[in-house]
Amino acid sequence: MRDPEQTKDRLIEVASKMMADHGFAGLRVDRVASLAKVNKRMIYHYFGDKEGLAAKVLEQQLLAITPVLSDSEISVMRYFFDQPGTDAYLSASGKVGPAAQGSFRSEQRAAVILIRGLLDRWYLFGALEDLPIQALLARLNSLALGQPTIPSQPQANAASTSQVQLKKRIFLRPTVKPVHSPS
Repeated sequence: MRDPEQTKDRLIEVASKMMADHGFAGLRVDRVASLAKVNKRMIYHYFGDKEGLAAKVLEQQLLAITPVLSDSEISVMRYFFDQPGTDAYLSASGKVGPAAQGSFRSEQRAAVILIRGLLDRWYLFGALEDLPIQALLARLNSLALGQPTIPSQPQANAASTSQVQLKKRIFLRPTVKPVHSPS
């Protein structure tokens, strides 16, 4: 007997990996069905179409990453992903409970997928004068690169915090060995 929830989860997991690797443009229904070992019709049955599957993936990734975002960063996410004609991804409060919080690895994948999702919606960048897109992109980039960040604090608490985060510096120096010509 088949379990529909398990099938949906498998489809979402495969689609998540494909969207992390190739973005929405690289999401192929045939490939998702093949890798999930289900009939392609099941994608249309559960999600309606490719866009419905991608929307469900984005919804799950947003839920995985909202615990590490500030309220202003969540408002930017709302701007990009709660557009008319799309599903509402974030709850009214914008936060999710601890049960939805994932591991660092899931936050890293979510950051990659959401960066790709933001880039797919590049045409919305023009109206971002009042929204802190730089802070959101910096947070998502650090998570995507495997550098965990602590959730940002409100400005009032940030000034009173005595902890200073040290930046890790990486130096890339080429190794050059002199070549001596045989004499």
